[in-house]
Amino acid sequence: MLEGVLYMIIRLQPDQIVLFWDMIRKSMIESNKVPNEFQQDYSINVLTKFLSGMLQAWVGYNIGEDGLKRLHTVFVTNIIDEKYHGIRVLSINAIYGFRLIDEEMFKEGWEKVEEFAKANNCNVLAADYFFNRVRDILLSAGFEEHKTICRKFLH
Repeated sequence: MLEGVLYMIIRLQPDQIVLFWDMIRKSMIESNKVPNEFQQDYSINVLTKFLSGMLQAWVGYNIGEDGLKRLHTVFVTNIIDEKYHGIRVLSINAIYGFRLIDEEMFKEGWEKVEEFAKANNCNVLAADYFFNRVRDILLSAGFEEHKTICRKFLH
């Protein structure tokens, strides 16, 4: 982490989503590699889920020595009940850094997410990733790689 800079992570309440919507939308589209032709419908669907509380948005920001806050990171989670397997999963479906995310920032993010997962009776933490750097950090944080999902968009 940069010297003299404080890094904070907060979970936004549904009514705060609109304040950060442009950045959240960008992070979801970039993280999930949504093709241009699907972005509008995708955005409406995702916004509806945020406002209803089905998805959770987390923002990380730096507070510099000058006292100014700068948005640094957005990540998105949702809780999935897998009744067939008898587990409750907190899934991290988007991680996006507007600046380089260092190991300390990831560690702080995972700690917050794990606390939230435990408070919501989740017994599994899962994450999708599209970048090898995120994969490496997830594995170093105790995640195990289970499967890779490939998908093809039909036009």
